[in-house]
Amino acid sequence: MPAFTNLVNALVAVGAKPFATTMQALRDNPLAIAEKDPTVPTNYRLGLWLLGTITTTSGNSQTLSSLTLTDYTALLLVANGVSLSGPGELRLSSVGGPICSAQTAGTAGLLIGTLHIDLATSIFGSTITASDNASLPARSGLSTINNASTSLTVATPGVGTTFDAGSIRVYGVR
Repeated sequence: MPAFTNLVNALVAVGAKPFATTMQALRDNPLAIAEKDPTVPTNYRLGLWLLGTITTTSGNSQTLSSLTLTDYTALLLVANGVSLSGPGELRLSSVGGPICSAQTAGTAGLLIGTLHIDLATSIFGSTITASDNASLPARSGLSTINNASTSLTVATPGVGTTFDAGSIRVYGVR
């Protein structure tokens, strides 16, 4: 996978000499964008871009930090096999209530599903449910997560309840 190379206007202006490095960048940059190379500047990113993965295998709180969300319109979080050591809730930082009530987690199955956050309005909607088809209600509401946010934290505030399996992939949407 080729890395993205920033080109200054003078290198591609009318009358500029075609240096080999400039020609290579003109060839490789579209490939880097198409292959979603992490060196691509955010203003060239279109569609979904993986911003990071929150591993939910230990503790009662996990954070994905150093996020720059200014060029994104929304976030998509995908819960994959998140498990709690006992009854509890899955919460996202800056949300007034749970994004998923998993009162029977640990016995009902792994939490799977998606959470969408509109970064302009801070409105979220969650369809996270249990993998054994236990009935967990969809949630929606307001958060304080927006384009200025620099981190996301997921937690289970239950007394003595911790994460023991799974992950949450965080995608930026352009």
